[in-house]
Amino acid sequence: MTIDCDVHPTPHDFNEFLSYVPEPWRSREAMAYSTRGEGTSYSYYVPGGSTRKEAIPKTGGPAASDPYLTAEQLLEGIGVDIAILLSLVARPVANPVHESALSEGSNRWLQERWLHGEFGDRYRGAIRVCADAPDRAVAEIARAHDASDRFNSVLVVPNVLRPLGHEPYMPIYAAAAERGLPVVMHLTRPAGMALGTPVGFPQHFVEVQPMYSLLYATHLVSMVFNGVFERFPQLRVVYVEGGIAWVPALMRRMDRNWEGLRSEVPWLKKPPSEYVAEQAFFTTQPIEEPLEGPAALMEAFAGAEHLLARNILFSTDYPHWDADEPRWVLRQFPAEYHGAIRGGSARGLYKL
Repeated sequence: MTIDCDVHPTPHDFNEFLSYVPEPWRSREAMAYSTRGEGTSYSYYVPGGSTRKEAIPKTGGPAASDPYLTAEQLLEGIGVDIAILLSLVARPVANPVHESALSEGSNRWLQERWLHGEFGDRYRGAIRVCADAPDRAVAEIARAHDASDRFNSVLVVPNVLRPLGHEPYMPIYAAAAERGLPVVMHLTRPAGMALGTPVGFPQHFVEVQPMYSLLYATHLVSMVFNGVFERFPQLRVVYVEGGIAWVPALMRRMDRNWEGLRSEVPWLKKPPSEYVAEQAFFTTQPIEEPLEGPAALMEAFAGAEHLLARNILFSTDYPHWDADEPRWVLRQFPAEYHGAIRGGSARGLYKL
């Protein structure tokens, strides 16, 4: 079974999405859209745009706005059996109440337009929540999950006000763990775009791609040392679109510092690397592509091969132009790990 853990469905147009957003935010968004359009959260130009042209329906609309065309290209075209849909239409905004309303609209739209149609058994969705409004996030998890069992995870945008191991986010993890839903993190802006990097904002797209892993590393360290995984042993967290090669080195670095400073975090009952191996998962796209070939990538996992057998999940990032197909991704790994990466690990994680 091939499970794609990162697919981005899109509304046919902005008004289609707005029809699912609760008032008064629907009217406010409509007014803003009439003057600025959908706008952008980026400070640079993305060469060639962000999506592949063949994913644009002939009947109109943006890429991945037609469930049937997406099925033709993704499910039938490259052999994906189940696609985990991560809708990014609800952009991060400064007002958490506003973002919560957009998130609810995104979930209602995804449920009606994608999760209960002809491909309902093969499309599964993540419940988008605003992490900086934890009470509203918990309520939305309950509402959406009760409304549809096709929702099988919780989507958190990691462009937040503080590292995700901090106390205000604990109710979200508790709610997800109680329902057996993995928490999925996916960027919607470049690293540091929410608050600014220590030295300012990126100017070029080529700067942004290498930064993704830096943001995830920050949150992973925060979650480990602040005891999120110890506190919620049933919680599983998926870090999407941040690469994989950096993970073993960070695990070793955390273990080394924990050895000398464990008195600071007495709630940790085992080395940080064990929490990561048991409860954290990472998607393949955009996989590191060393110029020396796949063997160089495997060198990063020397001594941490157990991650390949359990913690690495296949993803395409469809419909972006740098999306990866299963056959190409699997060639980067030894054959003994193909079954787990292709879908075996995701099948257990998402209860498929």
